[in-house]
Amino acid sequence: VFRKYLDQYDLRDKDWNQIQEDVSLISGCFIFARTKSLKQIGGFDERFFLYFEDFDLSMRLKRKDYFPKIQIYHKGGNSSKKGFLHVRLFVISAIRFL
Repeated sequence: VFRKYLDQYDLRDKDWNQIQEDVSLISGCFIFARTKSLKQIGGFDERFFLYFEDFDLSMRLKRKDYFPKIQIYHKGGNSSKKGFLHVRLFVISAIRFL
């Protein structure tokens, strides 16, 4: 039921070697920030146990520090196999995020 909706946030299937684009959110697989900036924004928001914690953090960091010329490459990854529990946690966090 949620698969089509959830897939728009799952970026695993893109060939990033061929695609360059500006992103407004950074996945948790790569978070690179100054300690000072993390402290100033209060770090991770504890309301997000799993999923969207990285989106929230990246949006708040973007308001603080923004470096449009940084390029990041992430090869593969299967750290979160999707079962019912993951979908449930995703939906709960998505509601909180919105």
